[in-house]
Amino acid sequence: MIERVMIAGGGTGGHLFPGVAVVEELRRRNPTVEVVFVGTARGVENRVLSKLGERLEHVEVWPLKGRTWFGRIRALFRLPLACLQAFRLLRRYRPEVVIGVGGYAAGPVVLMAAFLRIPTALLEQNATIGLTNRLLGNVVKRAYIAFPETTAVFGEHRARVVGNPVRRGFVEAARLAHADPDRFQSECTELLVLGGSQGAQVLNRVVPEALGILKDRGILGNFKVVHQS
Repeated sequence: MIERVMIAGGGTGGHLFPGVAVVEELRRRNPTVEVVFVGTARGVENRVLSKLGERLEHVEVWPLKGRTWFGRIRALFRLPLACLQAFRLLRRYRPEVVIGVGGYAAGPVVLMAAFLRIPTALLEQNATIGLTNRLLGNVVKRAYIAFPETTAVFGEHRARVVGNPVRRGFVEAARLAHADPDRFQSECTELLVLGGSQGAQVLNRVVPEALGILKDRGILGNFKVVHQS
């Protein structure tokens, strides 16, 4: 039974929350498991994990993708420091397994874990694999993926198609909807609309238009819609 786990990465909810779902399941199986998350000081993990009461450590790493040449050079110069910080965290917490959830913070942590011969794994929820997970693909022991099409990137000996880890609260809601759909539908008064990690432009344009049409036709009623953009 695993006793110590390190979850590395984050930056956006799309990276972080599957890792949170994995931790929920690990705690269901072993309530005494020790968990530490590693992210950056700028990621969504700082706001989310404090509310969940989870332990969070930081590494000073900057993204390479979507930056100017100067920004990329600056990020590359910071990598040795980030690797040293990751090395120290690994030596301090001594995890039995390190799981990268995507996002640039995962890079130095998973890389140093592989260097120290600590078992490593990746979570990849997307059909288009992010830069960090692509770079780590040949380093990790396992890659848990959502789409069979991405098997070739990691190799069949590493890849395991398991789907997208979902937090227990969503599972319970889905179970209620399936068991008693009429009651579930009648009690639903709020709808959350969201797109990709950086927001989906088409949804940001179409959803307000659709809600306006529904309201004009008197269909929307008192239904509350939260649109995350």
